[in-house]
Amino acid sequence: MDTQPPVFDAAASTRPTTRLVPGSAADLAAEVELVGIRHYPGYEDFAAYARNQGEDPVRLARDMAALLHFIHDHRQALEPAGRLRLAAEIFLGNAVAQGREDAGWQSTTPGQMMVGAFDRFYDPRMMIDAVARGGGQAVERAAVLLDEWFAQVVPKLAPLNPVPRPLEAVPTPYRRPLLEQAVYRDEGGVVIDYGRRWTDGETPEASYERISHPERFAELGRIVLALAAHLEDTYELRREDAEPEDGTRITLVPADPLAATMRLESRTEGRQPTVRVFAGVAHDFVLPACGCDACDETLQSAGDELETLVLGVAAGGFAERIYDVGGQPWLQFRLVSPDGSSTRGGEGVAGPDVDLDAARSMLEKVPGGWHPWPLRALP
Repeated sequence: MDTQPPVFDAAASTRPTTRLVPGSAADLAAEVELVGIRHYPGYEDFAAYARNQGEDPVRLARDMAALLHFIHDHRQALEPAGRLRLAAEIFLGNAVAQGREDAGWQSTTPGQMMVGAFDRFYDPRMMIDAVARGGGQAVERAAVLLDEWFAQVVPKLAPLNPVPRPLEAVPTPYRRPLLEQAVYRDEGGVVIDYGRRWTDGETPEASYERISHPERFAELGRIVLALAAHLEDTYELRREDAEPEDGTRITLVPADPLAATMRLESRTEGRQPTVRVFAGVAHDFVLPACGCDACDETLQSAGDELETLVLGVAAGGFAERIYDVGGQPWLQFRLVSPDGSSTRGGEGVAGPDVDLDAARSMLEKVPGGWHPWPLRALP
């Protein structure tokens, strides 16, 4: 019977049908998806190794300086890729996740395991490499930085919950314009089935560096014009058009000052047609979000996202927040689609173009989210 005390506070958890495999953490991330897990199994070989070396793994899990020094002192044993190295990476990641209430495992693409919270993520594989190469002072400095991050107070915030105007309350529904359906081929002349390229197997790593046929997003500009025309016909607003050298800019200012202003910009960046939507006082969104072959976005998917975003903001389904973590301002948003079928949100560092004082002052007036745009009176 195992009488060893638990090493980590939270119960171990994993996703169904996942398995651990020998090798590097990158190999593990390719096998499983980790989302918000605080205690991942698979570190037992490292815990047993620590006990054999006269060290208490429970202490190591709670003392970052002791853990990093132990890793540094036993770097030769952890150098070859194998079960012990993988176990050490998972152990270190769990220790980081345990150090702060909002921390947890996340998977990234391609093939990396990361652990942390919205404001910072760590790669345990790279951490071990850095600790192994560094001297005692470097290890101490790394431990101090981690402990400072653990000590940061993350405010307890109520969830953002904007409520959009129901679709049936809008007298004229939006209709997407008829778009040109082009056919694209690869270098061998085979038709590329965008949106379904990797359904039968693993995404090739080289595809993350490649953007083929970016011109397939050119019709997003027509969607922008259709959306602007629909909003102008449907809502009380002021429209301002501009034609910069690199594209089109349409600013839409609703009559209600507590409804979110939008600016729609359509341009070509490099060879890729891109739409940027500035909404409210602190957020902007880029479509397509990436465009690389690995992401496999289509005109249809990018158009869906663009329409959901623009119509959701106009319906009052958009909320923003600014708050501070570790003395640094962070942004948060929540978007609810007009029909309530989908939501999205995100957090990030405030950009240099955001007037934080003005944004904070404005957002204090709409704590529940931006107002729906006022509808035009029926003729």
